Amino acid sequence: MDNPAKMSQNCPPPVVPPPPLHPPSSPHAGPTIFLSYTWSDQPHIARIDRALRRIPTIRVFRDTDTARFDRITSTLAAEVDNASLFVVFYSRRYPTRYACQWELTRAFLAASAHGNPMRQILVINPEPDEHHIAPVELTDAVYYDWHRDPDPRKVADLVAKTAVGPIGSLAAKDLDPEVLKPRRFVGRYQDMWTVHSALHGGKLAAVVKPYAHSVAVLKAPTGMGKSSTARHYAFLFRDAYPGGVLWLHMDGSGLRLAGKDVLTHFAEQLRAATRFGERLAGLSPERVVRVVGDLLTEDVLVVVDDVPPGLEPEVLDQLVVPSPRAHTIITARSITARWPVTQVELGGLGDEEAEELLRVHWHDLDDRERAAVHVLVQRCGGHPATLAIAVARLAAAKGTGAIERFDRELAAIARDGVDLHAAQIDAQSAVARLVLGFTAALADAPFTGGLARLAARTVAASLRTDPPSPHLLLHARVLAGNGAVPRDEALELLRLTAARHEDLGDAPSARDAIEQAIRLAGPLCPTGDLLTAARLAVAAHDRTAIDHATLAVDRAAASGDRETEYRARFLAATAHDQAGDYHAADAVLPAEIPGWLPETERQSALVARSAALRRRGDFRRALAVITEVYPGIRREHPGGAHRGPWPAATVELAAALVLAGAVERARDLTRSVIELFAEVGLPEHSVAKDAEATDADAEIAIGFADRNWTDERWRVATDRLGALAARSGEWFGPDNPRTLDLRVRRAQALVASKRSREALDLLSPLDTRLLAVLGADHPLRLRARSIAGAARVAVADWERAREILADVLPRQVAVLGAAHVDAISTRFELGVATFGCGRSTEASVLTDHAARLQRDNYGATTERALEMTVLGTILPITPRFLLPGLLRHRRPR
Repeated sequence: MDNPAKMSQNCPPPVVPPPPLHPPSSPHAGPTIFLSYTWSDQPHIARIDRALRRIPTIRVFRDTDTARFDRITSTLAAEVDNASLFVVFYSRRYPTRYACQWELTRAFLAASAHGNPMRQILVINPEPDEHHIAPVELTDAVYYDWHRDPDPRKVADLVAKTAVGPIGSLAAKDLDPEVLKPRRFVGRYQDMWTVHSALHGGKLAAVVKPYAHSVAVLKAPTGMGKSSTARHYAFLFRDAYPGGVLWLHMDGSGLRLAGKDVLTHFAEQLRAATRFGERLAGLSPERVVRVVGDLLTEDVLVVVDDVPPGLEPEVLDQLVVPSPRAHTIITARSITARWPVTQVELGGLGDEEAEELLRVHWHDLDDRERAAVHVLVQRCGGHPATLAIAVARLAAAKGTGAIERFDRELAAIARDGVDLHAAQIDAQSAVARLVLGFTAALADAPFTGGLARLAARTVAASLRTDPPSPHLLLHARVLAGNGAVPRDEALELLRLTAARHEDLGDAPSARDAIEQAIRLAGPLCPTGDLLTAARLAVAAHDRTAIDHATLAVDRAAASGDRETEYRARFLAATAHDQAGDYHAADAVLPAEIPGWLPETERQSALVARSAALRRRGDFRRALAVITEVYPGIRREHPGGAHRGPWPAATVELAAALVLAGAVERARDLTRSVIELFAEVGLPEHSVAKDAEATDADAEIAIGFADRNWTDERWRVATDRLGALAARSGEWFGPDNPRTLDLRVRRAQALVASKRSREALDLLSPLDTRLLAVLGADHPLRLRARSIAGAARVAVADWERAREILADVLPRQVAVLGAAHVDAISTRFELGVATFGCGRSTEASVLTDHAARLQRDNYGATTERALEMTVLGTILPITPRFLLPGLLRHRRPR
């Protein structure tokens, strides 16, 4: 039940728009009323909205974008925070919608932090009872019984009497990468509030009695969404945990832990958490857990995910960090009832939740088909994956008689599960495909050999012909992991899954699928799978690409397969380049591109060569290479194409043009790529993200060239990089190389925009991540350290700046070479810092050398060469006390 960001097609039926809103920025003296509702309740909300707008002293905000998986915008967050009264139309369907969960939780937590939520939330209940309302405290809030008296004028009167001051906002915070995984979620709202009440028993004593443990257990069979619920709770209730989220994997690798192994594994997970640095190194497992408890200074949510079954209470106690600041969620398939903590058992989806989950198909089904699905909800226990594939098959088979066969066989499906003999199934019928879809959803279900093969072939056929849905891709991987599926069939499923994920631009998921195939194949894994894994790992910026490509090189060389060997060497070189080991990349790949290489691969190789030259600072040759190959690529794709070499080649050409000063043409190119991916529904594709980053770089380049740029324009351009970095962190993860690169670019822009203190605040924790993820001498980490030194120069912290830059320079020269633009910049900044320390002779040597390298390698008339030459002349004759004033108007690059 993940990934809302990729489900924008799930839109409600068209509705008549409400009266125009007051825009958030418009002045309004009276209180703001926030109307929160779901798509199915719009007719009621329209009546209430009209009644409220007749009151001249209030402003009404009503979000008209009621797509189930809509993103939470900054405007929406601001409207919740600024509302004087949060009015929630709390139908049974309301808590199934993600945006509704987010709005209500934010309002409740913010109102709790700033005052009394019971006075700032108005619940309108259209149902005959209150059992669906969560948290239960809301039944004590301002309340209107719409089921008994649906009169909008009375609601308006109650609102006018109730509205007080703004709800207030909550501080933003960094989240664990696990929490930021893409989400697709329906329901579970009451379960999450039960968890929250258990974790905050002292604060919600009216609901649950306080007790010593701040622990809740989420338990359910495999595939029912335990981790998704914990992840969604962590995201939705993040404002209750100012110390953030600590996510610990207990059994994610499939190992079965028990007894004494549990604490050791738990301690290893704690040591791996970056927030504790090296403070846990060398400690015994028992000591690790106690020290973590001592280190927590704010409330932290600790998620202990996938705890093995069969553990005794005394072992489970070891998985609880002993601190009043630690609030622990444990997910498990089963757990002993003798452990005295709140245990929340996740059931299947109900009728409303099932309809919400299946809304993309729901409007295509007629009443009989909907009724059949409701029966299936009851008989399959509301298993979400089963329901999703069932309704997809029904929708696809509409008009073929599938519903009649479905009705006849429904009882047998529910009674016997998926343990059906292949002979009982007509492989050509819609129902057969539907039943086989069930088998793909249920990894632990018993298979006969014939049914297993039939299931694999049916799902494989769908992957080859149908549009790839998240459900089908997930089920294919689950099915491939079932031991009853023949290995060859499972491998084919995984290869197809990887290919379809790649079509969607989801390189990490594609990589995961092919990695599963490699593990399944074992030592005899085909070299072709190794090449695919290496290519996908390169696309995902994952270091495993080096291992896969190197093994493929060795195998191909041993067998004399020179074509495969070259392709493997190309991937190995690209992976080494990404890892910052340019020497290894140059050593593994021949300089010449072989003549036998097909034209498309030759084009990709030249695009990669341009990128490699650009990384090494050889901008002129990079531009020459990409300029040579690009026209041929463009001729093949005159209108642009999101598949094939055109997008990456276009972004590479734009990046080279930015460095050459042709900024406007570069921006035209990047925007064409961004618009293309948006048009095909893939705005989060990795190449689209690269295009956005290059476009932001181009904007910064304009600022350097245009001396009339104001501080405000610099602030906007710099903050754009910050927004791109934040979005990349949400989509790809905070430790993804793309995210880290964007954060470093933002730090550099902050220094250039004279916000050096902010840059230092950003770079200090960022350096810890860069060190852990990329290593001490990765070019990006060295650049970040150089930027930190430049920021110290900008604030006249001469000694510290000199210390940092003197450490960085020889390492950059070793990795990049003395003529690389990063090394030249570091050398020049080191000279400036050395002037500030009063060591003029040594400083002049450094600045003169840097200016000479800049002139010789990049041209004497470039802006940077001229700046270095002029400053290098002025600095030796400037008294030290005048240096800060001289440098105040400078924008370091």
